[in-house]
Amino acid sequence: MGTTGYLDPEYYKLRHLNEKSDVYSFGIVLLELITGRPAVLKGKILMHILEWITPEVERGDLSRIIDPRLQEKYDASSVWKAIGIAMACTASTSIQRPTMSVVLAELKQCFKMELPSQNHIFVDSRPRQNYTEFYSSSEPYSMDSDSMTYPFPR
Repeated sequence: MGTTGYLDPEYYKLRHLNEKSDVYSFGIVLLELITGRPAVLKGKILMHILEWITPEVERGDLSRIIDPRLQEKYDASSVWKAIGIAMACTASTSIQRPTMSVVLAELKQCFKMELPSQNHIFVDSRPRQNYTEFYSSSEPYSMDSDSMTYPFPR
């Protein structure tokens, strides 16, 4: 509670934490894992990871987002799905965030996608298009993971 970079933005307005506050913090941790970058990027100016990743995701170039230590050994669809989950977790209002049970179900699908099927790993880091629909959504997420929308094909 209160760690810089992980605190639910709604807390600053409402001064109240709830279970969706934890979802927000988890989304930040997930972005850290995907990108290999800290929650607060230090440089000439301090920048929150969401400020950095949002335009990168909109550009759709996975190679600029993913932690280079993965050495391109990943399933691009799985990574895009994980990024979408993380971004859903970090929506600015709690009503827009999924529950942890939905997040868990979606991450399990990512894991299944990463399991090698024929002893090879598929890498497709080509730029993607049309991510703005995801960011402009004001609809709340339900417990039904099939109703969640992400900026990539499922």
